[in-house]
Amino acid sequence: MELKPCPFCGRPAKMHTAFYVSEYAYSDDQIPKDAVIIIERRYPGRKQWSIEYRRKAYVPQCTDSACVGRSQKMFRTAEQAIEAWNRRANDV
Repeated sequence: MELKPCPFCGRPAKMHTAFYVSEYAYSDDQIPKDAVIIIERRYPGRKQWSIEYRRKAYVPQCTDSACVGRSQKMFRTAEQAIEAWNRRANDV
């Protein structure tokens, strides 16, 4: 499925992907498969430790940098991002 043109200016849209917001886990089984580990913190003499990781985020945007369609709303999956971007007020 492809992105519709920008609803504000009609120019093409693109999907931007990046590793965004840091999240934390306290055991290996809490880390999602699509995560990139940033840092693992272990504390000497303690059982407590934490892992900082980031997951890929999908951001649909207008290709015109001056357009209001340059939103920064992030989505967990490309499908969610495409569905949200392609939704229009006149869709039934």
